[in-house]
Amino acid sequence: MFSREIVPVAPEAVGIHRDRLSQAVDVLRSGVGSSFPGATLCAFRKDKCFLDLAFGTRGGNSPAKLESL
Repeated sequence: MFSREIVPVAPEAVGIHRDRLSQAVDVLRSGVGSSFPGATLCAFRKDKCFLDLAFGTRGGNSPAKLESL
């Protein structure tokens, strides 16, 4: 069996600037909708693209078709 060990790494070690990381955490805490009204987010899972509009119409659960991108 493989063991997965979580190893803490400084953001700078993987090329992430602390200010950008802090801003991203703030956005997640306050909600994408309030930080970026009307924004659309895309995520890929198992070669499928999922859309999540910041105002919540898709919720990230419905696979998006190419035409909707």
